[in-house]
Amino acid sequence: MSLDLNDSAINEAWSEIRAEGGKTNWMLLGYDEENSDKQNIKVKLVGKGTGGYDEFVKQLSDDKALYGVFRVIAVDDDSRRTKFVFVTFLGSKLVPLKRARVSTHKSAFAKLFNGFHAEVYASSEDDLSKDEIVKKLNSATGAHKPKGYEFEN
Repeated sequence: MSLDLNDSAINEAWSEIRAEGGKTNWMLLGYDEENSDKQNIKVKLVGKGTGGYDEFVKQLSDDKALYGVFRVIAVDDDSRRTKFVFVTFLGSKLVPLKRARVSTHKSAFAKLFNGFHAEVYASSEDDLSKDEIVKKLNSATGAHKPKGYEFEN
């Protein structure tokens, strides 16, 4: 069974998020159940936006497997650096069969979102608290920790 990530809307959204000064700061992908078969599972862009972390979290659904990324800004006295957070979200009401396929597909999504700075595996909004994300980002930064993070809105 193959995973089809070739929808041009997916690549376009990822390019928008990575663009210097771009407005789009999050995107979510999910399985296109209507256009998939047993041999070829299609992935579609579920959403993208400019409302940052808060808008991203509102798009999550407890009966879906979703993969996404959002932008955060690391702030110091003299610099601002873009950081990307990759999220694998498994809703708490997701059926076991669909839950199982995530383990085989997650690496393909991680490869698509190359260059992310932190990875979060979540099954509820609580797993995506800003405090938890800051911990993940800080653990990935090495010796120099920024003074803070801005969750774009």
